[in-house]
Parts: sequence; structure tokens; C-alpha cells
Amino acid sequence: RVKKFYTKGGLDAVLNEIEQLKSDYVQSIYYTATLQLDGLSNADVQGVLEHAGDELSSSYEQSKLLRNNSDKFSDSQANMNAALKYVEGISSSYEQSKIYIHFLTKEDLSEANKSMIIKGVREISSTYEQSKVLLAILKDDLSDTNIELVIAEIPNISSSYEQSKVLS
Repeated sequence: RVKKFYTKGGLDAVLNEIEQLKSDYVQSIYYTATLQLDGLSNADVQGVLEHAGDELSSSYEQSKLLRNNSDKFSDSQANMNAALKYVEGISSSYEQSKIYIHFLTKEDLSEANKSMIIKGVREISSTYEQSKVLLAILKDDLSDTNIELVIAEIPNISSSYEQSKVLS
């Protein structure tokens, strides 16, 4: 159905159709099919993300959308920036950390993207999830600047136990 709407009316027609759907699950399927369309520009990919951010309320479906389509975001620095910015709007700490760790392990991130993840850790409300992300990023090769950013984030973790895990 997505291809049919896209062929007849372009991306706007697809996004208008998604707005008519009431289920986050079904919307997520449509968003994924949309992101898999051939010929989407970077601006189109970013537009789909912005639209999904407005329409999807389920943290799980938002997370699944980003993880299942991460290859679409890693093609372009601007797309990855948009995806990482999107993570900040997800309400579940667990889903936020799951996405960050997925990107860290599955995608070849730039130092700028790693910086965005480190800075995004403070948007995660769970100290456990904060430390999980910082520990995951420390497994990667980091620039001196990003190592300094990780160190600067540690005091923002309110649990001394979780702080010690990151420091050890």
C-alpha cells in the first residue's frame, strides 16, 4: 500500500495516510515501509523521522523504527543526526539506551555522532541505563574530546554505584 500511495501522491500522500491510522504498531509498519522506498532523499528520510516523532506515542514502536532502519540513517551524517535527536524525545530510558547501544554496535559512527550520544545520556532518566550507554561507548575508540565528554557526564549520574561502574 505504501508504494501505491507514494506512486500516486509522493511522500506527502504516504504521510497523510499514516496520520489516518490509529495504531502505533501499524503506523510503525508503514513508516518502515516508507523508509525502505527507493529514491528517498536525505530530506525525505529526515521528514519521515520528524513525522514519526509527532505521530508515534509508543516508546517501543519508536525504538523499533530506529533500530530496524538504522542503515538508512548511517548513510548520511544529517540523517544520523536526525535519528539521534529523535532518541531524546523517547520517554522510555530503556528504549533510549537500547537505541544508543544498537547504533554503537551496529553502525560506524562519526566522532560527532558519538558526542551526540554522550550528550544524549543526560536525557535518560534511569541511572542504570545511563551507565549502560556510557560503558558501551567506552568500548569504542574515542577521541580525547569524547573521552573528556564521558568523564564530564559521570557526575550527572545520581547513583554513586553506577558512577563507579563507569569509572572502573
